[in-house]
Amino acid sequence: MPPTGPSPACAGANLEGITGSGDDTGSVQAYWRGLVGPVYEAACAGDERPLSNLFLFVESHEDFMTSPCPGCTPGEIITMWLKDFGFGTEDLALLLETPPTQDQSGLTYRRGDAVTWFSRGTHDTPGGWAGLYPGCEADRRCREYLAP
Repeated sequence: MPPTGPSPACAGANLEGITGSGDDTGSVQAYWRGLVGPVYEAACAGDERPLSNLFLFVESHEDFMTSPCPGCTPGEIITMWLKDFGFGTEDLALLLETPPTQDQSGLTYRRGDAVTWFSRGTHDTPGGWAGLYPGCEADRRCREYLAP
């Protein structure tokens, strides 16, 4: 799969406003930087191959889908982002440069109709990149996820 090209900006993934409790804000930001950073760096490099390896749920990619695709690989899903929504690696980099919303479950980035989130993890599930919808309004699961 050929790269879609590096982001012209790539000023850095935005972790603005991410806080911890008490004095651990720095460690909280370092934790999120470890999860968001590799996704951002792959998007900036315009390289879809390492990007597809960063999906959190290896066996079920439903939170990265853009259209029904039983058995699709992460690489095929990334290709669908571009084909179905015109959403490439540059768009993902720009999305991660927006200020995220932080809640108990993790971080959510939103830019236009594109939404991506990172899970903080639990005692038995590691944190990681948990989903991306390049066209949130077109997908019921994404709309439900963002509903108050």
